[in-house]
Amino acid sequence: MSLLVTEQLFPIAIKYIDVPLKGGMEGVFIIDTPEKEKKYGDKVKKLETQWIRPSFRQMNDLHRETTITNSFNGEKETDWILYQSLIMEKFLRHWDIEEGGKPVPCTPENMGKLDPVIARALLDAFNKHSVPSEDYLKN
Repeated sequence: MSLLVTEQLFPIAIKYIDVPLKGGMEGVFIIDTPEKEKKYGDKVKKLETQWIRPSFRQMNDLHRETTITNSFNGEKETDWILYQSLIMEKFLRHWDIEEGGKPVPCTPENMGKLDPVIARALLDAFNKHSVPSEDYLKN
């Protein structure tokens, strides 16, 4: 293994089901355990994505871009909403989303249109997969 980060892609898949919401709208429910997957069976769908692992420089640049000055106390802090958006825009490279049988381009504009539940699940999975924990040692 190289200690230098390359732009090699790694996969993240999110499983979900469509659920009806009030007023005739639809939303999604994340399937995050084998028990839920078994319970919902053939209703379960999967979103396949490809990401790059950020390098030291990319993370420093990201932190710099998302640091703001608090207008009340003058202290520097992170704009977490911008941080989340930029994580997705800078490191998500591909997805298999289709609308009407046609691929939806993986662009910042389309990322902003994601269902918030899916976006949160993707960001959580990215954070979990891009920073190894002791769980990885069990393999």
